Amino acid sequence: MALERALRKRLGQTFYMVGPAMSAYMLCDWQLWLWREGLTAVFANFKLDSFHEAFVKKFGKGAIPADEEGFAHWWHVLLPDLPPRLANECIWLAVENKLVDPWTVPIGEPATTEGVTPASTRLTYPFESEFIEALREGVRIGKTSLDDGRRIEIKLKEGGYEGGYSVVINPDDQKEFVVIGSVEDPEHFPRRIRVAAWALKLEEEFGRFLIGTERVRGTHPERVKGTHHLLENGRSGQGRQLGF
Repeated sequence: MALERALRKRLGQTFYMVGPAMSAYMLCDWQLWLWREGLTAVFANFKLDSFHEAFVKKFGKGAIPADEEGFAHWWHVLLPDLPPRLANECIWLAVENKLVDPWTVPIGEPATTEGVTPASTRLTYPFESEFIEALREGVRIGKTSLDDGRRIEIKLKEGGYEGGYSVVINPDDQKEFVVIGSVEDPEHFPRRIRVAAWALKLEEEFGRFLIGTERVRGTHPERVKGTHHLLENGRSGQGRQLGF
């Protein structure tokens, strides 16, 4: 995949707001068309997103590698004449259309889900906030960017905690979300992070996200001074990011 990775890197460098996940997506769909037309050989490139990773980890039972290179190798050994992008797209469609749920634990299995470990903390969603409508609107507007693995920013008034957390939003849990890692004092967990998780749930954006807050101080040619929420899907460096 050396050439494919070089092309993905060049796409990310050339186009604004194209990160690792989006560049893989752009390239693999072009490759898929070329392969269908008989203009290129079978290729290994595909978009590794939170849907794919959660699906493989849950249903692969440890027998199927969840990382990009491992999955591509496993697939090519099994079906050498077909690109793994086909399986990747089928997984995405199945999860997006709610035909399967890669995050819910089957009955009788240990209570762990993708990203939920003994070091994780379950927190309840809030039931009211002055920020909820702004955050919901930001998630709605940024849905395409989130699904493509790009970060979105939502402007709120200044104040609050500055930093970030990785969280899991489960479609079958209406009361709680999961914070990856231990939380020393759940009662004082950052309110805006909690509300952002609630907004994701209400807008039916499920999976693993990185939610953070940063304050923009002084002037910047592309950003407004104030407090910005940052939201990212799934994996560090690729996936969905939400920020405020």
